[in-house]
Amino acid sequence: MRCSRAMRKFIHDLTVFRILILVAFAMVFYNEYFCFAWCRLRWASIPTPTRDKSSELRMLLVADPQLVGFRDESPWFGFITRWDCDRYLQSGFQNAFSYVRPDVVVFLGDLLDEGSVAADHHYVTYIDRFKSIFQVPSDVQNVFIHGDNDVGGESFQLKEQALIDRFNKYFTEANHSSNSVVHSKFVDFLKLSFNFGETFAAKMKESVAQMTRESSAPLRVVCNHMGIFVRPPTEYSELIAVARPSMFISAHSHKAAVYHCKECQSILDTKTPSMPSYDSNPRLNITSISDNTVFEFDLNGGRGVIELAVPTCSYRMGVNKIGYGVAILGSGGHLQYAVLWLPSRYPLLYSYLVFVVSVSVLLVLWALVLFFRENGATKLKARLI
Repeated sequence: MRCSRAMRKFIHDLTVFRILILVAFAMVFYNEYFCFAWCRLRWASIPTPTRDKSSELRMLLVADPQLVGFRDESPWFGFITRWDCDRYLQSGFQNAFSYVRPDVVVFLGDLLDEGSVAADHHYVTYIDRFKSIFQVPSDVQNVFIHGDNDVGGESFQLKEQALIDRFNKYFTEANHSSNSVVHSKFVDFLKLSFNFGETFAAKMKESVAQMTRESSAPLRVVCNHMGIFVRPPTEYSELIAVARPSMFISAHSHKAAVYHCKECQSILDTKTPSMPSYDSNPRLNITSISDNTVFEFDLNGGRGVIELAVPTCSYRMGVNKIGYGVAILGSGGHLQYAVLWLPSRYPLLYSYLVFVVSVSVLLVLWALVLFFRENGATKLKARLI
């Protein structure tokens, strides 16, 4: 009789244990793998690469990954937060890269969270982590833009040439002699460094003019970490007059949007770059993006200038919508743009916490039940004796 009860108890305990193990495995599988696959099934439908690869340029746009550093993380749990953030970035990038099959990967700045304050020995470890996360084949081009977290330039930290030189030392585009212009097929990428608070003064104007002189491709994409059309019209109007872009691509806000300035077409139509005069500010059409819509534009259609604001790909930036941008540009100027949204990470981390706390409570209750049951049996046996 006692053996039968003990056996039933053992089977019961084993069944509960197995259920907990299955739940744990299912949770890990969903949180780390299936959620990415589920998001991928709902991504915007984009055309597959054409046989004539010279007629289109496929771009994967990476904004604000901000690899977590050492200084601002807990000394006790920093290794966990860094590991989890790195895994999330790597999983998202691998899925986006295989989905897009890009010709060019454009990194739009704030690549490192502590890039502007890191000591050299820490900086080298960040570079190694970055390369292990964002693994780009040698036949795919890179475009690296630095942000304020990389070289300074926001709040009380000024942009420093030494930090810019360090960034350029480690983040370089292969087979490109210029640090400012990257050529790919029929597109020239102009790498701008125009932060908030800076004015489009003579030095900046000459730098952009030099990039324009180096650019010879039919289409010109100006990349800047901080947004362009969120500035005063006098600033971006003069920038358009000098750079004469086909479009802008930016990041920094951590949110996805498309800015369309139709009235800016008058700047492009002028035969000589000149500052236009407006009786009022140019009107901007601003479209926030939160779904899988594919936006289409004709960059050579004479309908103004657009700016693609790319969302952050890191869950540490305080926004719920996280993703990568994909832009497919045809040689004739036809552009398709969409955002590949990723799963929100914090609810998944909370599910781990709830599971661990729940199991811990169950184990404590189970231990108490066994304790009181054993204690009660001992007392009863003593009374019988």
